[in-house]
Amino acid sequence: MLESFHVTDDRSARHYSGWLTASMMIGGTISSYPWGLISDNFPLAILWRTVSGLCNGVVGTAKAMMAEVCDRTNLAGAFSVMSVFWGLGVILGPLVGGLLARPAALYPNVFPKGSFFDTWPWALPCIFGAVVGVIASFAAYWTLPETRTNVAKLPLFSFLQDKGSRRTSLATDGKTDPEAASVAAKPEEAKSLTFWQLCRDGPIFLTAFLYGCTAAVEITYMEATVLWAKLPLDQGGVAFDSADIGFITSLNGVVTLVFQLLLFPMIERKLGPLTLFRVGTLLPIAAHQLQPRIPQLWPGASHGTYRAIAAVLQSFAGIGSTCAFTTVFVMVSNSALDKDKGSANGLGQTFASTARIIFPILVRLVLHRARCCRVALSDD
Repeated sequence: MLESFHVTDDRSARHYSGWLTASMMIGGTISSYPWGLISDNFPLAILWRTVSGLCNGVVGTAKAMMAEVCDRTNLAGAFSVMSVFWGLGVILGPLVGGLLARPAALYPNVFPKGSFFDTWPWALPCIFGAVVGVIASFAAYWTLPETRTNVAKLPLFSFLQDKGSRRTSLATDGKTDPEAASVAAKPEEAKSLTFWQLCRDGPIFLTAFLYGCTAAVEITYMEATVLWAKLPLDQGGVAFDSADIGFITSLNGVVTLVFQLLLFPMIERKLGPLTLFRVGTLLPIAAHQLQPRIPQLWPGASHGTYRAIAAVLQSFAGIGSTCAFTTVFVMVSNSALDKDKGSANGLGQTFASTARIIFPILVRLVLHRARCCRVALSDD
């Protein structure tokens, strides 16, 4: 092979051959530890979860599309429909994951020991998720034209199509916005706001920040609830196991779906998104305060009673959270012109994602600190 490269003569072939052989070992020496590090389950899971987050533009673009094909009369209903399907995913996703994870242990007749899915017990739910994503991508490609240039032809979503101006400002209360009309008339002259311009735009920044606050409250409540529920009774918890928590979460999802389908559109039409957002942020407070006090308020109650009370409180909090999230989606979209709706929703999603990074960590730190203080006081 070296002779075919015409880089050496026969006398020095051995010298160059040694370097050629050693070069692979040099690369292996440099890369062996990093490859070994990321091949461990947890670091590799962190890596691919991060990649998944980097590639996840679905939420922001879906909300921007909803805002572009709807007007003030049906935007809240459209976001309610989106929340319904999100809720279905939250219910069905963990169910499918639980049924497909470790298939060789659950279904040994179908997936025998030593097979691929025995060696890789978590592969099947991941493959299922990937297949769903591919199907959704093809469905979006074939059925969803670009809404900014062709809103009229949306065969699957014709009931959500815009009937008039698609610019509804929170400040104008549904009146026609002259700036929006100008942008619609001359789309070639419209320039989207930069990131810093979005942050300096009062309504856009405020509504995006409120979205982040709503996400912070939700993730804090969820994280604290799971940690508290597993504590034994003598430590102030209710000694729930995974099945109890799964039952409560699923019931909460069902109640929220029914509320979204039957009651939310009617309530939103009467109150408006801003008022309903305020109400939605206040509703869960009672549940947040009562839930950790269940053992003190109902001492000696049965395990089933504790589970029922927790389910009712979580469903109450879930309804409030649903109202807050759906209406803040509307407000974020209404705060921007058509040309900036995608960017505004992306900014809101950035605030929400940041909150969902920071607050679970803070919850665990606070609870750990509180537990240490309790232990110190008991020792004293």
